[in-house]
Amino acid sequence: MSIKSGTDYYKDLIKKLADGKRNIAIWYNTLNSGINVILIVLIVYFFYKIKGKGEISSNVLYILLLIIGIICILIFPTSWLLYKYFYNSSSINNDLGNTKNLCHAITTIPNKTPTLQIQNPIANSMMDLSVKDFFWASCYKPYRVENNGIYNDSKYMLKEAMEMGFRSMYLNVGYKKDKLVIGDVEGIDISEAFDIIDSKYTTAVPSILVFNIKYGDKKDIHQKLYNIIEKKFGSKRLGVSYSNNGLSGTNLINNLPIKDALGKYIIILTGYPTSNEQLNYITNGVMSTKFQQFNVLNYSKSNEKKGITSNIVNIKGFIEDNKKYMNGVIPNKTEINVEDCNKYGVNFCFLDLTLYKGETSNRTYNSILQFKDNCLVEKPADLIYFPPPPKKIIPQNKDLSYAPRKLEVPGTIPGFVPSFLTY
Repeated sequence: MSIKSGTDYYKDLIKKLADGKRNIAIWYNTLNSGINVILIVLIVYFFYKIKGKGEISSNVLYILLLIIGIICILIFPTSWLLYKYFYNSSSINNDLGNTKNLCHAITTIPNKTPTLQIQNPIANSMMDLSVKDFFWASCYKPYRVENNGIYNDSKYMLKEAMEMGFRSMYLNVGYKKDKLVIGDVEGIDISEAFDIIDSKYTTAVPSILVFNIKYGDKKDIHQKLYNIIEKKFGSKRLGVSYSNNGLSGTNLINNLPIKDALGKYIIILTGYPTSNEQLNYITNGVMSTKFQQFNVLNYSKSNEKKGITSNIVNIKGFIEDNKKYMNGVIPNKTEINVEDCNKYGVNFCFLDLTLYKGETSNRTYNSILQFKDNCLVEKPADLIYFPPPPKKIIPQNKDLSYAPRKLEVPGTIPGFVPSFLTY
């Protein structure tokens, strides 16, 4: 599998712009010649009629004037269409969007094994840190490239996101031209996308793949998705104890010890269950408003201006929930403020990398800097849930046992229970 570099996109862009300029000149000259011929014929016709003192009916005159008017009017949309087709095409915008990334440096996020255990001050013992106890370097649709508000899918951008060090990704899964793709427009062949993701595999940290299925609940296509996940990630997937959405709630993904997740791919869906049992089987968790263990929030313009809690009524409850469960924040053409979200224990802030402008002072770059030391950042102690020590089991008093025993009631015959006694 070959992936075009930024330089390749630049060379293609220069060629396409040159071809576009040449094609526009050809079309313009052709149309201009046609219009000139029509105008010359009309002018000759008018002069002929005037010189020969011929009469031109008003209807014919109106028709001729209408033709000239239409020609003049069409000049503007024709020029726009030529520009749109040859200079503002999806292909050129894709090349230009990828080329722009040559102009900024790539900020690298380290992938190091995080802290595995800490002291539980309540139980006065060591405890395992779990998935919910970390802030994760996360990106939203990392395959996207943007130029002039036009989005395309790019293997180059996906490769760049992996090289930056993101270990949690939100991916749209589509089905186009009889094949599974990752992306929103034409899409990237899912096998190639998975190869790019797996090229940065490491046993030092886990990887979370959030699949947002866009083709609907189709059992046969689900089977294809299951097959390709098994083929690419089967031996590196999280174990059976966290299958079927954590055994239907028995082993919640948020409680997974991070030490057991190292080097594993964790499969998350945005909808569950599906009509395919095998896809359900490899699902380790669900990111949805319907599942408390991994809730999802949309980051609005209000959040961008006023912070993540701008539309949350019970902030204290929000913090407490984030200690025991997890939250994923999804952008809507908005720049997420990771530092602000982290104050309230939000684990996954999926950054829109089309807003990344390199190592300059902007919100996306500042958010990436929150992970300058590692892709998994341990939460501060006041945002971690510390379970109390297990209650001691007090041995039962044998005198209070419900075991059968011989009753001895004073004044009665041994073994005989008077009718007035109710026990």
